[in-house]
Amino acid sequence: FFYYSIFALSTAFFEFLHFSRAHMPPNNKPSFETEIHYVDNGDGGQIHCEYFYSTSKETSAKNGVVFLVDGVCNNGFQFEAFIDRCVRTHCVIRFDYRGHGRSSNASGKTPLTVNACVSDMKTVLEHFYGTHPKLKKKVTLISYSLGAQVALKFASEEVERVNGVGIVNGTLEPAFYGLFRSEMLSDGIIRALRWSSTFQLFVAFWIRVGMVLLSLNGFFSSLLASYFVKASAKNFKPFWKHARRVQARSYISFLVDAHSKVCLDILEYLGSAGVDMPLFCIVGMKDTLVRTEKTVDMVHRIAPECEICKVKDGCHALLVHDKHKEQTARVLVEFANRCALDVDKAIVNGILG
Repeated sequence: FFYYSIFALSTAFFEFLHFSRAHMPPNNKPSFETEIHYVDNGDGGQIHCEYFYSTSKETSAKNGVVFLVDGVCNNGFQFEAFIDRCVRTHCVIRFDYRGHGRSSNASGKTPLTVNACVSDMKTVLEHFYGTHPKLKKKVTLISYSLGAQVALKFASEEVERVNGVGIVNGTLEPAFYGLFRSEMLSDGIIRALRWSSTFQLFVAFWIRVGMVLLSLNGFFSSLLASYFVKASAKNFKPFWKHARRVQARSYISFLVDAHSKVCLDILEYLGSAGVDMPLFCIVGMKDTLVRTEKTVDMVHRIAPECEICKVKDGCHALLVHDKHKEQTARVLVEFANRCALDVDKAIVNGILG
């Protein structure tokens, strides 16, 4: 009860203090327009979602729709360079997970899980099809980190609506394996978290305290950023800023749920001859949060048609990595263009018989 009381009070205080600054716009004026929408999540809360489009005469929707899928503890900041480039040829959609950014917190009734995120993706997509009837019905999914599990699950359930899945440093194997490197230790921690709600609350409390303290201490946060993601303190500052807002209970429940091998089965299914969905993985080989060599080997084995781009000195945060963010954005846009082109060719071939 003691830990629960402190946890609840600290969460309420910091969310009140920092909620309005959870998703600050960049200082430079973007070359695109942004629509902000709020959608009912079906559980008494709201999903914060965004629609980006070009202001030029050449409509950005001509090549289709790109749906961005964040990693856990993110609110879209890492996709800014990609969005700026992508809206020249596509319109872009993204949303905040429950307990993240400007979306409502996850409720006790519906914790944050991969399935909950997939359900919210479907809700957001249907919403934008309603508000923008001219949007093409095929989407390209671009995912990051744990968002890969969400994107692949969505694609497996909506095969007819997805024309390709791009993955940046995706957590394709059980989530804790990359973090702790030991499968035995990871499985033991997961069993404890699933077995004891008290232990889960205890861990969530200290994660909450740690995130807040790191967000307020630039020196230690920059040290951690330089070790784990090889990104400068400036580029990674939005992560720590947003971390103060993240609902720790959502963070834990998402990680626990994502400690599963289901994603590998889905990847194999999507890469099979029967589905033949375009798949593209970018892997930073210096990633400290994903077992990179094992990931590359697994993808080659279970989805041999998946295109893999290995970045020799890339870190986990390739999308904001000082050296690689622009190149990462460029190759992802090229992949999205190819996916849209393949769909257009299929339509023409269908018309011509």
